[in-house]
Amino acid sequence: MFTLFKLYTDKSSLLKKNSRYVQGGTTEILASGLGWWEKREDIPVDQLDDIPFSITSNYARRPDKIAFDIYGRSDLTWLVLEYNNIVDLNTELVAGVIIKLPSVLRTFSDIVTNNVQYQAIV
Repeated sequence: MFTLFKLYTDKSSLLKKNSRYVQGGTTEILASGLGWWEKREDIPVDQLDDIPFSITSNYARRPDKIAFDIYGRSDLTWLVLEYNNIVDLNTELVAGVIIKLPSVLRTFSDIVTNNVQYQAIV
């Protein structure tokens, strides 16, 4: 094995605190892949603070790009999907659709830090 690949050991998404796999439910590592992951509860919506976001062709089927451009972090892809209850990127995250996103302040002060409103079970 090349030394370069040593950098990528133990980089599982299950170990990252902001990963979709630990923020919204539980995930088990099985021999054949990941076990069933289920969202535990909805993230509370804030009508006054939400950001309406219109999906253009640049953002179609790209929740990672939305997360990076709005929050500066592509690892918050799970938030874009869960906040809008998106399961199928090919039909639900297409050009012309308007989604809502929590504000940047709310995202980092309440949601990502696992405060009272939203807690993951790890």
